[in-house]
Amino acid sequence: MARYWPVVLLLAAGLANAAVIEVRRTAIIRLEPDRHSAQILKIKATRGDPVDVALVGLERNNGFYRVFVPDSDAIGWIPKGSGRLKSTAAHDTLQHFERETFTHWTDEDEDCQNARTEVLVRDAEGPVVFRTTRECTVASGTWRDPFTGNELSDPSDLDIDHIVPLENAFLSGAWNWTKERRESYANFLGDPLHLLAVDDSENQRKGARGPEDYMPPNTAFHCDYVDAWIRIKRDWGLKMSVREAEATFRTHFGCVGLPP
Repeated sequence: MARYWPVVLLLAAGLANAAVIEVRRTAIIRLEPDRHSAQILKIKATRGDPVDVALVGLERNNGFYRVFVPDSDAIGWIPKGSGRLKSTAAHDTLQHFERETFTHWTDEDEDCQNARTEVLVRDAEGPVVFRTTRECTVASGTWRDPFTGNELSDPSDLDIDHIVPLENAFLSGAWNWTKERRESYANFLGDPLHLLAVDDSENQRKGARGPEDYMPPNTAFHCDYVDAWIRIKRDWGLKMSVREAEATFRTHFGCVGLPP
């Protein structure tokens, strides 16, 4: 797989969050997040002549940010005290995510079944039982959770999961969408793996994490999971960090039988 990493890193570099650290003093980018690690590059900057260094992601490790080394295709680590974080986009992508920015669950076709109900009906193993004859709300059924493989019968034990979580989508591009596009994303039924009925406990364990930090315990679902992740990111124009792309494509390459 090593021979494919230049392609993955190039893709991820173009997809990385539009954030930089504005270096305002002499700083050293190191190979690992440790002040004793090997030096990759020494940056000479001042407050009057700062240098912008692009971040791979916003996560910190041992007081270091992971960064793209200037004028190189290498990745390194820079101390967080080297400067201040800023966004290169018109909108501040470092702002706090608010779930309310995505309106859900809506009833787009006005048949009284909102997007949550539509997914419960679609993903059930057989007919469902509705609460009333209007068939607006599901009372019971049988569902096979793709994340765990467990069987569930009470819809209150099910969450409707966004394969690419709303927070992840927001931070990787949806912050710049219109309200209407965010609503469309939150309720999208055009891809059967965009929204899934899953065990609520497992969905809470997943949270907003991507494939670099979370994969469903049901390994039989891993290939479908990363394929959907890649497709959704591509189709909705959402970015990936390098670490996210590394983990996602590592699994994807294994699924399609590419050699290491």
